[in-house]
Amino acid sequence: MEDWKRVKKANLRDFFEKQKEARIQEINDKRNREIESVLGPALDEYLKSINGQEIDNLAGKLVDALNKIIYVSVNNFPRYITNTVSKVNNDLVTFQSDLKMHMLTKAKSRLFEPSGSLEMYAFEALSEKVAHAYQQCVDFALSLESEKDKIRKLCREINGVINAARDGKKAYTDLVALGVDLSDLPLPSAMPTLPAIVKLSVPPCLLKGDCKEPETQGGD
Repeated sequence: MEDWKRVKKANLRDFFEKQKEARIQEINDKRNREIESVLGPALDEYLKSINGQEIDNLAGKLVDALNKIIYVSVNNFPRYITNTVSKVNNDLVTFQSDLKMHMLTKAKSRLFEPSGSLEMYAFEALSEKVAHAYQQCVDFALSLESEKDKIRKLCREINGVINAARDGKKAYTDLVALGVDLSDLPLPSAMPTLPAIVKLSVPPCLLKGDCKEPETQGGD
């Protein structure tokens, strides 16, 4: 008996849940790359305008000067001063890069929230260019939400097919008949050709992200 005939419903559910999670993670990664490429340069320009690099340099000089004094007579300095020097060294010497990273992380976390919670945070208060770049990121994130919604809907419909089948073997053959690619299922990919039982409203290729645009035929 072929291995695919011994497949369980739980195997199929787990397989599609993992596919769904992987595809959504790909979309989230795509969104993060867009944030870095669009918002990052705008933040660089803003930080340059507020002399971020100069703050780094001044903090570094201050820490160096104080460390030289403390090194010579460490016992004459109260702990709060040495702690302050350490804090300045940790927090301000890399002020520019740390602030940029904080802002990018904040933008990413905001854009991971449901679309109804998207907001401008405080980016509009920084500069017009930063606010415009962030709005571009918001628009891009919203455009990806539609694709994620379709993937979730597809998985719900696939689970409906699995649940309606009397066993895993029947669920497997029903899904194959619907055009669902099961070649990556950790079982041999023997796929009997059967007539469609129901119709999925979302193309199953979305789970792999390899849907092809339909070819258009030119007129005479």
